[in-house]
Amino acid sequence: MSGIASAGVELDFGIPLTRVRWRSQEEQVLYLRKVVDTYRGWPEFRKLAAWIVFDWAGCRMRDPSCHALAVARWVQRTIRYVNEGEETYMTPPATLTEGYGDCDEFTTLIATLLESIGVECQVVALEWDGEYRHIFPRALVGTAPGGGPLLLPLDATLATPVGSPLKDPLLLLHRRGKAITTLAL
Repeated sequence: MSGIASAGVELDFGIPLTRVRWRSQEEQVLYLRKVVDTYRGWPEFRKLAAWIVFDWAGCRMRDPSCHALAVARWVQRTIRYVNEGEETYMTPPATLTEGYGDCDEFTTLIATLLESIGVECQVVALEWDGEYRHIFPRALVGTAPGGGPLLLPLDATLATPVGSPLKDPLLLLHRRGKAITTLAL
């Protein structure tokens, strides 16, 4: 909680830590999407997200790229990444309270914070070598030159800072010669 306490933002979620287990990656992605949909409406998340993008990062209004990068960078610096042995999950309030998480927690926390201030996100699962292995958030930050959505990968679990040119997990896996399947909601 040190990062939140230093932000001067009081968060009182008043709920116990929640842990769940999934039978499949598809079930996990659906669950994580529902978690984001549930918590994005909490005023505590909106208050924290607004503090991050405007006070902590100095972003301008209506700059979804800056907002997305600011939130992901704040999570990367504030929440300690841990590699779980057996897959479990904590809700975004529990992740903030505990101050640690793996890719599931990073994904739902980043997406929840961003969607609380109007930046649409996807929960993206990656499969390679026949197994789903990683989840990360992607923000919709505009329209690409071809007319499709401009999606910004926000994987705060990697060692390099979010927003680095080589930060997209899809590109990293492609460069390693991996055949990748994605599931994005």
